[in-house]
Amino acid sequence: MRRMLILLLLSTALTLSVSAQEELQYVHVRVVDVGPGLCCIVEMPGGDYMICDAGSNRSKGTDFAVEQIETAISQNEDIGLLVISHTDTDHVTAVKPLCDEYLVRTILHNEYERPGDVPKDRAWDVAAQAIADEVESGQCEDLNLSYCDLPRNAFTFGNGTVQVYPICGWAVAQQESDPNSTSIVVRLDYAGRSVLFAGDSMSSGEQYMIANAERYPDNPAYRIDSDVIIAPHHGAEDSNAQDFVDEVSPDYVIFSAGHQYRHPTKEAADRYIADLQARGIDPPTHMFRTDLGDHETNPPRNSGRPREWNFGRIRGCIDRPADDSVDIWICSDGEIFVDYATDGVCPCAQ
Repeated sequence: MRRMLILLLLSTALTLSVSAQEELQYVHVRVVDVGPGLCCIVEMPGGDYMICDAGSNRSKGTDFAVEQIETAISQNEDIGLLVISHTDTDHVTAVKPLCDEYLVRTILHNEYERPGDVPKDRAWDVAAQAIADEVESGQCEDLNLSYCDLPRNAFTFGNGTVQVYPICGWAVAQQESDPNSTSIVVRLDYAGRSVLFAGDSMSSGEQYMIANAERYPDNPAYRIDSDVIIAPHHGAEDSNAQDFVDEVSPDYVIFSAGHQYRHPTKEAADRYIADLQARGIDPPTHMFRTDLGDHETNPPRNSGRPREWNFGRIRGCIDRPADDSVDIWICSDGEIFVDYATDGVCPCAQ
């Protein structure tokens, strides 16, 4: 009997040891290449998941976003937080299949749409109904900034090791006609590292974030300096202002873009290049784009119109979705890895 008890205790200890080894000791962010859109999948310790935006520019890109989410998250898992930065099509097309297939515990969003003289966005109508249905289930918390204030307390995941701070959104520019200006921005902190998910934030939002960061320098709910930034508005020239870039001061920059709108623009990329070089960081190894190789026709140099950044360009290339996703790995010891996605194997030392 005593021998059996000892064997049972040893077996239990071994099981606990294996479980501890198998438990995630990192945060993994995948910026999915959905073409001209945005979808970020976040895997955290403790079996927690977050999605920041769930869109693509065209319906044909939606299936790939959903496929990537299904690959990363088994359907018996919950999604702890879904952040929808704003209502534009390229950020919401996968919301309905996401809500259909998973239990989403909390949805942070607003419902500001473009003015009445602009055709209504059908994709948002579908997403809004999916959100309503998810909330009606009684298991999903609806944080709709059209009706409530931006939360200032962090969402906590990963057995307390991960904090997600809402930094900006909705009330910043309610009077402006562009939903981009109402974008929700969140910052993820883990092991002393940070990732800033900037949605399609524009000048008004950037200036709001800078002012708060300077006014409350010791309050993590307002801090925007981060190791990695998912650049605002896909690298548009009317976002990513130099003072915003300097305040965030990222070591890594990721542009989620595709073959449309000439994103990321040379103007925006040059601002990050200047900041990185000023700190002795090599831009080509610290800047990533999900449309690598893309070649769009630029306007004449003297036209005053924005031009596509030509880094990595392949003449005549029309970049398609699905081949240039970017992975961010943050290890429990604070080491960070950013690179184009390959086999998904974690580079953190186990």
